[in-house]
Amino acid sequence: MKKVLLYSGGMDSWLIDKIWKPDVRLFFNIGTANNKCELDFIKRSGADVKVIDMDLSHLEIPSENFYLPLRNLYFVAMASNYGNVIALGATASSTHLDKTEEFCEMTSSLINYLLSEKPHLFEPVKVVIPFKDVTKTQLLKKYINEGGDIEKAYRETFSCYSPVNGEPCMNCSSCMSKFVAFYNNGYKFDREDIFKFVEFVRTHKDKCKADVIELYNKFKTGKTIAIDFDGTITEDAPYPVTGAIRDGCFQALETMHKLGNRLILNTCRTGDDYEEAVNICKEAGLPLEYVDIVGKVRADYYIDNKNLGAPPINWYEIEEMFLRVL
Repeated sequence: MKKVLLYSGGMDSWLIDKIWKPDVRLFFNIGTANNKCELDFIKRSGADVKVIDMDLSHLEIPSENFYLPLRNLYFVAMASNYGNVIALGATASSTHLDKTEEFCEMTSSLINYLLSEKPHLFEPVKVVIPFKDVTKTQLLKKYINEGGDIEKAYRETFSCYSPVNGEPCMNCSSCMSKFVAFYNNGYKFDREDIFKFVEFVRTHKDKCKADVIELYNKFKTGKTIAIDFDGTITEDAPYPVTGAIRDGCFQALETMHKLGNRLILNTCRTGDDYEEAVNICKEAGLPLEYVDIVGKVRADYYIDNKNLGAPPINWYEIEEMFLRVL
């Protein structure tokens, strides 16, 4: 038995390589934009990969989510020359017909029929999808549980349909799927990547898979949050002195607002004191709404330095609560 993996350098095939341990890794240089970036990644990584030139770029259909008809059929037929157990990098979210058990059975049957002319030259071929019942999140978790390095996995894999200057665009469904798998396994994305994820899913829900929508809904809670002024937005100071705006406050409020939450200034100040607080917040560009009412503001959450038992206000920690939703 000789195991062959159809290897792209994308997240799925990279992880399957580490877990399944093939004898041969085949990369098909088909000339599409993302394929060229994948090849660059592979060359930089120094991975032991056999590269086969097979220009199929003229067959790709970008308007259909970069669909390339018969892609894996071409690859499997060529791979049968290098080994007899051929693995596709399919996971539970794979929806193409050339990543199904039916495809594996039919192509195995076809290849074995064609090779039966020379049975002394070839062993029976079997096309397999060993991780078809595993999600991308689970596949990455399995790699980590077996001692793998999540930072290395993120750095050395390339999963993007529309790379920009050789880098992931963070604006395509492939980038979003990779984002979800790594986020679900604790990878620390910066806030800008999280904003890109949320915005892409908001405007392309029809292109997103169920696990992507599920994570998006955890970010986009749409809560109303009432936020105290003195000692919360600002540093503690003896009345009537107004303290400076706390470190991290602007960034935290911006994050909460961009994730779809409604932020309301909630203060017991009235009259000129209230107007002073409003003006300070507006001048600082804080994304707040101002409701000058007597009594308690109705909200889902309250942020106030006077909450009994609450730790001192730390806006960096508060922001993390919204960026790390799992």
